[in-house]
Amino acid sequence: MLKTLLVNIEELEFTPAQQHIKTFTKALVSEKESPNVKTLLIKVLPGGEIVPHVHQQQVEVFYILKGKGELLFNGERREVMEGSCIYAPATVEHGLKNSGEEDLYLLANFHNHMV
Repeated sequence: MLKTLLVNIEELEFTPAQQHIKTFTKALVSEKESPNVKTLLIKVLPGGEIVPHVHQQQVEVFYILKGKGELLFNGERREVMEGSCIYAPATVEHGLKNSGEEDLYLLANFHNHMV
C-alpha cells in the first residue's frame, strides 16, 4: 500500500558516499520507500568531490543549497553556487567538486528514466 512519507532531516545521520571523495549523504527517500525516486541530502567537504559518473537508468536533478563548487557537465567545468539547479540526463557524465572553503550542500533527486 502506498503511503505518504514524512522525514525529519535532523533525525538522519550522514553516511560516507563510498565511491566519492570526502562526500556524505542522508537518504530522505530511498529505494525502500519508492522504487522510482530517490532523494538525497549531500554534503561535500572542502576539497571533496562527487567524481565524474553516469547513471544508466536515472536522470538526476540537483540543487545547490549552500556553498560553491566546480561542476563537470557536457565535457566542461563551470562554477556553481547556492541557488544553482542542474539537470543531468541518464547516460550523461557529470560530477561536482567543492572548490570553496566551507561545506557544500546539495539536494539530489533521482528518477528512473522513461523511454
